[in-house]
Amino acid sequence: MILSTRQFGFSYPAWVEFGCGISQRVHEKAASLKRRKAIVVSDPGIARAGLLEPIMASLEGAGLRATLFTGVEPDPCGEVCDGVAALARGNCDDTFFVAVGGGSVIDTVKAAVVVAAHGGSAIDYRRGGRKIEKSCPPYIAIPTTAGTGAEVSPYAVISDPSRKKKVVLEGPQLWPRFALLDPELTLGLPPRVTAETGMDALTNVIEAYTSTGTDPFAQALALKGTAMIGQWLRKAVAQPQNLEARSNMLVASMFGGLCFDYAGLGAVHACSHPLGAHFAVSHGLATAIMLPAVMEFNLMACPELYRDIAAALGVDIAGMDLFAAAEAAPLAVRRLIGDLGLPRTLQELNIPEEDLPLLARESMEEKANLCTNPRVPDEAQMLSIFYRAYYGAAGRE
Repeated sequence: MILSTRQFGFSYPAWVEFGCGISQRVHEKAASLKRRKAIVVSDPGIARAGLLEPIMASLEGAGLRATLFTGVEPDPCGEVCDGVAALARGNCDDTFFVAVGGGSVIDTVKAAVVVAAHGGSAIDYRRGGRKIEKSCPPYIAIPTTAGTGAEVSPYAVISDPSRKKKVVLEGPQLWPRFALLDPELTLGLPPRVTAETGMDALTNVIEAYTSTGTDPFAQALALKGTAMIGQWLRKAVAQPQNLEARSNMLVASMFGGLCFDYAGLGAVHACSHPLGAHFAVSHGLATAIMLPAVMEFNLMACPELYRDIAAALGVDIAGMDLFAAAEAAPLAVRRLIGDLGLPRTLQELNIPEEDLPLLARESMEEKANLCTNPRVPDEAQMLSIFYRAYYGAAGRE
């Protein structure tokens, strides 16, 4: 099936719809919300690319009042989320949001709707903080990257610069009302961003597949997503205008968001958060570098699952014994990272080696991710994972 020529939709619990040009029909979905004011949230790059004009025209052509905010930066902080929420102040009951962008934009809107409904600051609603109890203004998610799967998850990750932490907000109120997947919006994505976000999507499906919280539904989505990424990510990077590659990557990314909502994630995400908080490493690049190191640590706990991943990534495992086939999975991921031209080690990013113990210690605080990792590390083992990611496959000599 060539996804670029087909449209489909399903409800989960948001209504998810895929199709070329579907973002220009956002007014049709907005009509069902029965609200008159739209706040369209995006980032400067998307604004410069001209992707917002058709969406604004769709809304305004339907008689809706649309306000545009394009100030979202990577790893959004609570202050930015609070600023977006303030745009709805005094008119919350008649307002809906439209998030047009990658995970940073969609997470900003998720946090903003919480603040708009409850008051306070976005950071207040992190796990363990103030409860999200009220219904929130609805929003429509329109992803422009194939990476986080944020358009189909009830989680938001934002930065707390004062503590150099990334924090998570979660709750059913964070689901979008609609998610519109338009692969045409991803055609202008630069190769490096395509590669990094694609590795984020791959991490999501692999961690969901091997999670101790997984189930048959999540594993089916995860394995299909792994195969799609293995087949199409290289092509999306090499041929940025390849609509078929872009379409398949966008759907695979959505699969990642769906399956980790069911299954949870793992140690790669536990490691990536402090890397982003302390050194501003993009989430996609952090997951790319940490993924093979974590897979090599996990391998002995679930070799049969990593054998499946190796096969999904295109490795010919015929004639291999179980552990040889399993070991082929992280090797295939390392090969993919190399083909994409991404850095392979933390050392290449100039991360100070003396900060690895700090990163390991803070990763151990990510209990929500570590509790579903197939092999739960202690702090010494976590440090060993970071050394392997720092030096590469050989680890620290």
